[in-house]
Amino acid sequence: MFYVTRRNWLRLRERLEQIEKQVRIDMADEIKRAASFGDFSENAELDAAREKQQLLTLEVQKIREKLNQARIIDDLEIDASRVSIGTAVTVYDNLEEQEVTWTILGEDESDPSGGIISYKSPLAKGLIGREEGDEVKINLPGGLKEFEIVSVEPAEIQPPDGVTDGHSSSAVPPSVNP
Repeated sequence: MFYVTRRNWLRLRERLEQIEKQVRIDMADEIKRAASFGDFSENAELDAAREKQQLLTLEVQKIREKLNQARIIDDLEIDASRVSIGTAVTVYDNLEEQEVTWTILGEDESDPSGGIISYKSPLAKGLIGREEGDEVKINLPGGLKEFEIVSVEPAEIQPPDGVTDGHSSSAVPPSVNP
C-alpha cells in the first residue's frame, strides 16, 4: 500500500504519461537514428539508446505500481482523536522546550523543513496511534526524544491545481481507494 495525496497522485500520473510518450516517440526515433549507423555488433549509440529505453520502461512500471497501490489520503476518513496519516500533530519537545507541528502524509510529500513528514519516518511511527495528552519517547537517528502531544487535527491538504472547492473535477481522478 502506498499513501499519497490526490495532488501528488495526479503529478505521478502526469509523469507516467510524460515518460510513456518519451519511450514511445523519442526513444523510437533515437533507436532508429542509432541503428542507421550500421554495424549492430559495435554500435555504442544503439546500445545506449536501448539501455535508456529499458531504464525508462522500468520507471514506467514503478510509477504504474505506485498508482495502482495508492490510497488517496484526501479520501480517508480521518479520526483526529489519534495521530494518523492525514493529521497534523502539535507536540511539545521536552528537550528543546518548544512546540512543533508535524503533518503526517505520504512518502512523496515528505518535507521536514516544511513541517511535513512521511508516515514511514521514525518520528511518525512513534506518534501514530497516540492521542492528545500522551507523553511519548521516540528513538530517532539523533537520539532519544521526549514529546507531549498537545493537539491532533485533520491535516490541511492542498487540493490539486485547478480545484478550489474541494470537489472533484474532470481532471481529478475518482477515488482509487479499495
